[in-house]
Amino acid sequence: ALTGDSGYFWFFDENNAELVVKVLDGRAVNGHYWVFYGALSDVAYTLEVRDTLTGEVKTYTNPAGRLTSRADTMAFAVPGQAGAPVLSAPNELGFLASSGLATGKAFPTVGFCGDNVTTPSTGFCLGGRFDVAVEWRANGTTGLARGAVLGYHSGYFWFFGQNNVELVVKVLDGRAVNGRFWFFSGALTDVEHWIHVRDNETGEERVYHNPPGRLASRADTDAF
Repeated sequence: ALTGDSGYFWFFDENNAELVVKVLDGRAVNGHYWVFYGALSDVAYTLEVRDTLTGEVKTYTNPAGRLTSRADTMAFAVPGQAGAPVLSAPNELGFLASSGLATGKAFPTVGFCGDNVTTPSTGFCLGGRFDVAVEWRANGTTGLARGAVLGYHSGYFWFFGQNNVELVVKVLDGRAVNGRFWFFSGALTDVEHWIHVRDNETGEERVYHNPPGRLASRADTDAF
């Protein structure tokens, strides 16, 4: 578990987060509990969510080769209350190379790796080498996400409240495979955001943009 509403799973190694899941109480909006999940892996898996009060079960299956984020806003109904459409996003890969934040501010993560930041902050270091920070924009307001590390390779961010995880990221060393470091992200939100990643050894930067209304996971196996 990460918070009362969210948690993550690993498949092969506890330092390699593969899937993040959260359940929100949306009854005030549409009479349902909502299920979100975002993957950092295209491995085949089956996610089972059980309502321990009613015994109802929802099962979500991901086939091999698909990298998925999903929001099911009709997951568990409350009798007598109206529903709303299910929001589901197929495999998406979004990449935008740029320098600096969308607002023109300087890259916000200088020194995170050098300072070994481990407490919740506006960014963190992954793999002992890569600074990661996230900027979000919603309803005309732009801010820096708060984040915390999960392990050597991965971490997560929230935008509006610490109990509402919005994004999980990880960096893996794929040099034995293709000579590159790999970057992955899994979203539990369709809020517009920019993920900033800097290689502190070379100074190279990547910015990954998620437009408003898109719920997506991504894998860039050619990142650095």
